[in-house]
Amino acid sequence: MKRYSSESASLARLRRNRNAISTMVANLLMVSIVIGLATTLFIWANASFMSYQGGASSWFSMRSDAMKEGFVIENIWFYTQAGVKYVNVTVRNVSSISIRLAAVYINGSPVWQEGCDLLVGQAKTLKIAYSWSSGVTYQIAVVTARGNRVIEYWTPSA
Repeated sequence: MKRYSSESASLARLRRNRNAISTMVANLLMVSIVIGLATTLFIWANASFMSYQGGASSWFSMRSDAMKEGFVIENIWFYTQAGVKYVNVTVRNVSSISIRLAAVYINGSPVWQEGCDLLVGQAKTLKIAYSWSSGVTYQIAVVTARGNRVIEYWTPSA
């Protein structure tokens, strides 16, 4: 006659009981589903953060170049030539890196968007056809490709 301990008897009953086995299989299935979802979430989050990190790195790099930019509006003059009114804007690069002029705005409206490069120390005069009036003050903004801007206020004389 064999003696069974209470533990081995309960294991024997557990093995014979089909409901207990299906409960264990259901628990194992749920645990594997949760692990699979957690793995998928981890992979997705890792990829998202890596792409964000790359974008942030390029943004900070671009902003550091923008902080190195420096330019001034040396002169603005208004004149008429052959019945057409013009505004000449002279811009000088005073920074340690080359810059790209992107646009000129007069009173908030874009009037020049051709784009041109200015090397270190170089000056360039932009000839812009614009219908101006004497005695009126104009806001003239020059913007670079990196987003820096210089704003001046000028009034043409009669």
